[in-house]
Amino acid sequence: MDQVDVLEKMFEQVRKEHNFPWFYSELKRQNIAYYIYYLATDNIRVVTENDEVILIRGKRDLLKVSTNKNPEQVKKAAQIHYSGKSTFREYTATLINAGVFRWVTDVNDNKRHYYSVDDTLLYMEDVENNNPLI
Repeated sequence: MDQVDVLEKMFEQVRKEHNFPWFYSELKRQNIAYYIYYLATDNIRVVTENDEVILIRGKRDLLKVSTNKNPEQVKKAAQIHYSGKSTFREYTATLINAGVFRWVTDVNDNKRHYYSVDDTLLYMEDVENNNPLI
């Protein structure tokens, strides 16, 4: 199984099971430095510690991201999702309505940054402990 298939299965599994500690541990084991998730397309761009770029293509139709920015809604959506009270689909739908175009997760620093279409930072969190940083 090539690395794209391995990563694709990992992302599918964490979306279903919400096993975030396992997921981040596996990303580190796979030497992933960070990944960028694009909400509109469902594409994921993964970058390894060796600067290799891997693209995982989304499996759903294109979605329109709101131009209205709501950082508080992003924060609430993240907290609800990490507590296991929303599905990945519900989580991303809320984020799209809150103006999130993409998020960047730094695996080594355990930080996720949520950005709007115009590249405004809407929210930043510690993904290991699910704590807001801004």
